[in-house]
Amino acid sequence: MACCTWSIAAWAQDGAVVTLHYNPRIPYEYLEDGVVKGLVATPVARAFTRAAVAFQWQSTPVARQFHLVQTNRGLDCLAGRFKNDVRAQWSRFSRPVYRDRPQGLLVRSNDGTLRSFTTMDAALRAPAVRLLVKAGYSYGPVIDGIIQQRSLPPLTTYDESRDMLRQIHKGMADAFVIAAEEANGLIAQSDLPTRDFAFLTFPDAPAGELRYIMCSLNVPQTTVDKLNAAITFKDR
Repeated sequence: MACCTWSIAAWAQDGAVVTLHYNPRIPYEYLEDGVVKGLVATPVARAFTRAAVAFQWQSTPVARQFHLVQTNRGLDCLAGRFKNDVRAQWSRFSRPVYRDRPQGLLVRSNDGTLRSFTTMDAALRAPAVRLLVKAGYSYGPVIDGIIQQRSLPPLTTYDESRDMLRQIHKGMADAFVIAAEEANGLIAQSDLPTRDFAFLTFPDAPAGELRYIMCSLNVPQTTVDKLNAAITFKDR
């Protein structure tokens, strides 16, 4: 799949330019009037600019992003990714740049089975629930752990969130995990009837996950240190 480079900002003294990958996901990161912006993209771009680290935005599918970082062939960073022990073995992480609101399940509004669950743990574990997950994606350590313990594995897709929404609408799957701010934007931006979907919240849902700048090991730690000094995130 082709990627698109939109802009270059903040010139580094050594002339090296970091490719900063994003994937259009309202409200986290999206292109508007030629500018990549959003709840994650805006503070990430601000950190690179303040740190005087040269970068260029590139739209890249999620699975491709992780492949680029893991193969470590270039100066690649990802905007707003979750941190876990596995990823930390082959990448560098900045300080947090954003914290999600708690995650829930995006489902069809007429799905009585899922509405009957009183906890997220039970809904995620239920064999009868056809849970859809994105390949190579992390939903945070708590939810990742529950999904791994399912007696039946989830349905895995390389599709982006808008296409996952269509799969739910067509009855190809029953639910997928998503944060509240993304669920609301995804439903509102879809050309599908908003009344056909519901976002379910649960009292046992873990606190929203922190998002970080995630870079290949080719990006020097000194560069990540500069970004850390420029990040202004304050946890709520």
